[in-house]
Amino acid sequence: MWRPTAVFLALACTLPALADAPPGLSLRERNFLNEAAILNLTEIHAGKLAEDMAETAPVRDLARAFADAHATAHERLRAIAAKHNLTLPPDLDGPTQQQIAEMQTFTGPAFDRYFLAFQEETHTRALKLFEAQTGFVGDEGLNHYARTTLVMLNDHLRKVVEVTAATAREQTQTPPDALSPQSAEQPEHAQ
Repeated sequence: MWRPTAVFLALACTLPALADAPPGLSLRERNFLNEAAILNLTEIHAGKLAEDMAETAPVRDLARAFADAHATAHERLRAIAAKHNLTLPPDLDGPTQQQIAEMQTFTGPAFDRYFLAFQEETHTRALKLFEAQTGFVGDEGLNHYARTTLVMLNDHLRKVVEVTAATAREQTQTPPDALSPQSAEQPEHAQ
């Protein structure tokens, strides 16, 4: 026989225990956490690759700065995940691994162009993700992370646009006879 009083008493006894437990993240917040982690890992991997492979100093400097900034952002995100007893993805997802592998096939100015286009695309997508999170009422720590990281992402996108424009100007101002025979023979896309 079902007794409403017994069910009510059982619930009443468990509510104080639930109130003391740290609130969990919603499915939307957990998805954001995972997507933000992949974004950070992407920027760390791409940045380290570009530090080694970029043709120009401005692209190498940008890559190093992005890798460092996203490593710091990733540690902040890891602390939020730990607070909620969650773990972040340990590595890149498959499609992102493929993009990084494709990036490795480029050399010279073609690498710089690919890297900068990749950065513009990645940061544009990230801005949409983080803007959506800042408009969501949920975990204050996660929303604070989204707001502060959004400032960084806007700054990164601005820098990508600036370096892209400067690199394009520099490449169009280099007279063809200034290229050494060795650099003229180097393939732009390694097979």
